[in-house]
Amino acid sequence: MPHLHTYLVSPPLRDLLVKDRKRGHVHVMSAFPWVNDDAPRAAMSILWHIDARRRLLTVQSSRAPTAPALLGDRQSVEDMKDPAAGNELELQVLIACQKTPPSQVPESLRAQLKERPEGHTPGTPMPPGKGRAYRSRLVVVPEKERLTWLARTFERNGLRVAEEALDVSPLLHANLGRRGRGIPAVEVTARGTVVDVPAFTRALRTGIGKGRTYGLGLLRTRRP
Repeated sequence: MPHLHTYLVSPPLRDLLVKDRKRGHVHVMSAFPWVNDDAPRAAMSILWHIDARRRLLTVQSSRAPTAPALLGDRQSVEDMKDPAAGNELELQVLIACQKTPPSQVPESLRAQLKERPEGHTPGTPMPPGKGRAYRSRLVVVPEKERLTWLARTFERNGLRVAEEALDVSPLLHANLGRRGRGIPAVEVTARGTVVDVPAFTRALRTGIGKGRTYGLGLLRTRRP
């Protein structure tokens, strides 16, 4: 299992991680060894979370950083423990608050929309009206649906959480640095029971939701 490292960061680094998560990702990755892989962050199970108020950066990784001073003044190191079925856990996670609505295209037309035109070269853009044009775009999960959506998300990831055991922040904006780009997200505190060990172990190692490159999706857990 990966390790969790907690660092006290300087105000300038805190501001970088909060205001430009794209550059923040590059900074966090620079503290780790170079990996010849198409997805080095995933290969090293790197996830991170910044607590701006306390200036605490939590970094999960399966490899030790080679330049830990870039991440701040290390406060603690914790070995992640293997979960077991029936474990009661408290957790926090900053998760992208987005979903893909069901397509409004009738089922009978989807095959035609997905059909590749004769002579089309794989890897090149599809002509208008072809390929995946029927797919819906990501939307913000409506506030009235969030508790149910979160409970289902945790269940898919091996943790059963009752809706009444969820505490959800107002909608936040995970800033990607320019032109107002960002990811809508919510900070969630929950208490649940591990019901699917492989699924929950995978969620611990890889995070949940979108934006995991940018400091979202890291499950911070503890025993109650």
